[in-house]
Amino acid sequence: MMSPSEAARSAALIIEKGDFCTLVVSGSERREWLNGIVTAEVRGLEASQGVFSLLLTKQAKIVSELTIAASADELYIGVPASTLQSVKAMLEGLLIMEDAELADRSADFAWLMLHGPRALELAEAVHRNGGVAAMAPIDWTGLGGAAIAVQRDERAKLIDALVSNGAVRSMPDDWLKLRIERGLPAYGVDYDSHDNPHEASLERRAISWTKGCYLGQEAVYMQDLRGKVKRRIVVLGLEAGEVPEPGTPVEQAGKTVGDVTSAARSERAAGPLVLARLSTRALESDAPLTIGASVARPLDPLP
Repeated sequence: MMSPSEAARSAALIIEKGDFCTLVVSGSERREWLNGIVTAEVRGLEASQGVFSLLLTKQAKIVSELTIAASADELYIGVPASTLQSVKAMLEGLLIMEDAELADRSADFAWLMLHGPRALELAEAVHRNGGVAAMAPIDWTGLGGAAIAVQRDERAKLIDALVSNGAVRSMPDDWLKLRIERGLPAYGVDYDSHDNPHEASLERRAISWTKGCYLGQEAVYMQDLRGKVKRRIVVLGLEAGEVPEPGTPVEQAGKTVGDVTSAARSERAAGPLVLARLSTRALESDAPLTIGASVARPLDPLP
């Protein structure tokens, strides 16, 4: 049987987003309205198109990550449960005269994320069989990907259909391993409302640099222009040792320069892998980084 890691790189790995809620935007001006708020380009989305995006404050602090998938008449927004009320209240406060309506449909829909080169092919195949409210190609990891908003009572049947077509259902730690390997941080785990997109290392993943105005745009552009941030989320590989707990200090020359935010043991690495919130000064230094008794080296996303 294909391993989850192999599935993500040669077929598709199914991740059930049980922690996701669903907001739905309808109305003739839904795309224009949402486009003026979120960081990704939404205005041109047609059915079966979507984006990974962020919702920011005016100061460019991250309120939430968003997964947006379009149907013919609506925009489905996947929102982490921990940020649902904040996102809903913020969006409702920004609805003034537009022909757009926001509804919380969390009780009706669940989310599946597919990761791998066959993700879009498989998502399109199950979409044709019904039960899918919206699906869209979204490549979070660089390996290929698709998001599916599915009616809750159709979720199990949809997963069975995906598996029968070659997808692999994930185990509890598979998404953790994959996103660490690919350097993808998660809201509420690796970054939060104290961080801006650059500090969360998401400025090239979740932001359109060609679209018009959105909430927090000026602060994001000024940060990019200055080119300096105090901290970043980075992938570190440990030479040996046990998997460190989140919160474990990262040290350099006897000083704490960051902390572990996510950690796992990956079969694709010689030792444990971590995502760490790290001082950019430490990254610019030649002095070795350590986590516990092990040397930690910055890594590019694993192929």
